[in-house]
Order: sequence, then C-alpha cells, then structure tokens
Amino acid sequence: MNLSRFCVSNAASFHEDEDYERMPFLPQPKKPARPKRAAIYRNVMPPRYLQMATNQNWNDVWPAAKSFNPSSVPLPVFMGWLKGQPRLGKFNNPELVKIPNFFHLTPPNIKKQCMALKKFCSPWPEGLETDEKIEKHFPVEIVTRDYCHASPTIRDPRARTITMRFKLSQLELDDHSRDKIIRLLGKRYNPLNDLVTIETSSCPFKKQNIDYAFYLLTVVYYESWKTESWEELKEPQDWERFFFEKSSSRKKILDFLKTVDINAETKKEDIKEYEEAIKDIVDNQENDETVDAYGRSVAKLLFSQVK
Repeated sequence: MNLSRFCVSNAASFHEDEDYERMPFLPQPKKPARPKRAAIYRNVMPPRYLQMATNQNWNDVWPAAKSFNPSSVPLPVFMGWLKGQPRLGKFNNPELVKIPNFFHLTPPNIKKQCMALKKFCSPWPEGLETDEKIEKHFPVEIVTRDYCHASPTIRDPRARTITMRFKLSQLELDDHSRDKIIRLLGKRYNPLNDLVTIETSSCPFKKQNIDYAFYLLTVVYYESWKTESWEELKEPQDWERFFFEKSSSRKKILDFLKTVDINAETKKEDIKEYEEAIKDIVDNQENDETVDAYGRSVAKLLFSQVK
C-alpha cells in the first residue's frame, strides 16, 4: 500500500470537511476620516441675581423647598473652609447643596401661604385664649404617632403606641385617695410638675389603645377611693406627707397651752406658724433655714415676749 497517497487523500478530505476562516494578515483598506464638527460657542448667560430688581418678588424666585441654586440667591453665602485658602463662596460649593435650606420660608412667603390657608380655617373658640383655660376645659392630652415609609404595607406596629397625659390635680381626690393613686401609678407620676403619663401599646390598633388607657385611668381612680381594713394600720412613718392634725405634736401643744391656762384661740396664728415650720422640716430637706424657722415658731408659741 502506498502510504503517501493515503496521507494525501486523508488531508484533502480533512480540508473539505472543515471550513476555517482565513486569518486577515493583509492590511485592511483605510476608511475615510470623518469631517471635524465645527465648534459652536454660545454666550453664557449671567447669573439670575444680577438681573433681578431690588423689589423682586421672592416668592416667584423660590416658591417651594429645593436644592441650593447659587445663581438665584442675591447674597454672598459662604460655607466650608480649606486650610491656607480663602473661604468657599456659593459657586461650585457642594457643601451648600448637601444641607436643606429655608429660602422658601421668608416672612412674606409665610404670610402669603397663611392668607391662602385662612379661608379653610375656622375662628378660634372663645374662652380658650390662654393655656390655663385650654388645660381647664381639655385636661386630658392624647399623643399619637404616624409613620410613613416605603414598604409593601402601610401598617407600622409602632403607630399603635399612644401616650395619655394629665395633671393629677384635675382629679377629685382627698388625702387618702391621692396618696393611694400616687402609689398605684408609681413611676408614671412626676411630682415635680404633677403630671401623670400613661403609655400603652398592648392592643393591635391605635383606637383600642386609647380606650384601654381610659380604662386604666378609670380603674386606678376608683381603686384609690377604696379603703381596705389594713390601711387603717398606717403609721405616721408611712404618711406620704406630714399631717399636723393627726400628729402628736398638735396634741402636745394644745395640752401645754391648757396647762399654762392659755386659750388656744389667742395663739391661733402662732400655732399656724408652728404647723408650717414643722411641715417644712418633715416634708422638705432639713437645713439651717428650716431649723431656725422652727426654733422661732416654738419660741413665739411658748414665750409670747420673744419676737
């Protein structure tokens, strides 16, 4: 068998079966160059503030909130600082674009917007001119919260939380019920401003939590008026404040005046001064001033000649 004829025939059949791309070794013809576009020069418009009149209506320039525009602000605004360089002006200053501005809230703009909203407002109710009158007629304050965010649902679990505020002095309470309701409220009562704060989020909806807060207030109020049998065993050390009428100090003073044949009615003012002095010592912090006032009241009560 002729081996060379076999190799040649196999190579020919191989080239017939496979079609290979020819490598582009030869240089391609150059494309014609594109003609250069003629340069167009436009006149740059001057900043807008240079064309404004002195009586320009600012509401037309800045009607609503928007990012800072240096060409519209006729003021030398500066922000930012670079070491060894002058202050940064309003042009090409990214710091002024980052922060919100209040150029749309000038007094004329606010007045114009208020006049536009005035026709939708009703007159202020008579008898509510001061905060004291408002607090008298509307003693309970309800604080609710709404949240707006981008999500598949408009529900927000934080929106169900409500806060109720009122002053404890608005409730009809005696000494016993006031002491008891303060103990029941605990940290919800602030003795500095006499304010009670009830916050609840137990129920799934806001309206339900408002009703629940009023329910808690009703329960605590009526519970404070109840007097249990064990409450009669309260000692003077358990009093929330000093009661001069129930104290042994009053009994001792009256017994002393009766012993020295002095009518208690003639010492009524001195007894009142003594009562205020001892209350100030027991209820408030003991200091040199309160102790001196207590000593003077005792001296005036026991020795009329001492002033």
